[in-house]
Amino acid sequence: MNTCALCSTELKLTNTPTFVSGKLSDGGEICIDCLKKVNSVNPNVALKIEKYPLVEIQKLFSEIE
Repeated sequence: MNTCALCSTELKLTNTPTFVSGKLSDGGEICIDCLKKVNSVNPNVALKIEKYPLVEIQKLFSEIE
């Protein structure tokens, strides 16, 4: 089973973003909740999440904490 690259939640039909909007450039996937968190931090990144690798998303969160 696939898990969210950020929070390690098991990805299921109900918590996986549709139309590959949760796929990262390095092949990882994030859940809907994590995608919402990215959107709340930086909507521009969330809109183009497929262009960012996991390390960039983690860096984004570390800057706000």
